[in-house]
Amino acid sequence: MTDPDAPSRKEHTYREWHHWLVGNIKGGKLDGADFLSAYVGAGPPPNTGLHRYVFLVYKQPNSITFDEARLPNNSQDGRAKFSIANFAEKYKLGEPIAVNFFQAEYDDYVPTLYKQLGFQVEYPGGVSVNLGNVLTPTQVKDQPTVTWNADPNQSYVLCMTDPDAPSRKEHTYREWHHWLVGNIKGGKLDGADFLSAYVGAGPPPNTGLHRYVFLVYKQPNSITFDEARLPNNSQDGRAKFSIANFAEKYKLGEPKKICK
Repeated sequence: MTDPDAPSRKEHTYREWHHWLVGNIKGGKLDGADFLSAYVGAGPPPNTGLHRYVFLVYKQPNSITFDEARLPNNSQDGRAKFSIANFAEKYKLGEPIAVNFFQAEYDDYVPTLYKQLGFQVEYPGGVSVNLGNVLTPTQVKDQPTVTWNADPNQSYVLCMTDPDAPSRKEHTYREWHHWLVGNIKGGKLDGADFLSAYVGAGPPPNTGLHRYVFLVYKQPNSITFDEARLPNNSQDGRAKFSIANFAEKYKLGEPKKICK
């Protein structure tokens, strides 16, 4: 999976920025395949227009010992200025046998997608939030476990918010916040200040996919929050929230981690 439009279709100086590269896929099954570059989702920069994200499948002449460095999904090193054509020529793959693509542009609500790296959100049952994957309300009904690379001496704010309420097209209730926790010492929720108890996703019928965004902010110090405490058995006070305004009010700066 590769992006030929990095950093933009007009100025593609990093062409290609590759998002996923897997070889030795036996019979089309990824189990046991050779993951040369772990999957990283689309994250086009602001004001760069639509990017094309292209999936290509090649037929190998035989099993291959690839000499490329293995790239994890928590680093951008080695992703830019890739050429799938040169890679195919190097390993004598010929022309692709299958191609698909989608287009995406900068998310006007969720800044700096790269900050997702190192932030894990996992729900009971082992379901994880992973770069915009689709989850059901049943899967996310209970409070998840959240982890990030936290400084043990630092306090943080955690928020989960829906900018697409009641829909992405008609977001008159933007944002409807699902979870808001402050004074999280060292990334541990035990003893933190739960301003709004966790409420799982519940998008109304016929409103399409909603984005549920987790953000972590670093606090300048311990804070006495003056917000009303919201339980998980009421929707009062959830709508028309602004995490940006909340962050400005308490001088939190930009989010340090983002996941959706």
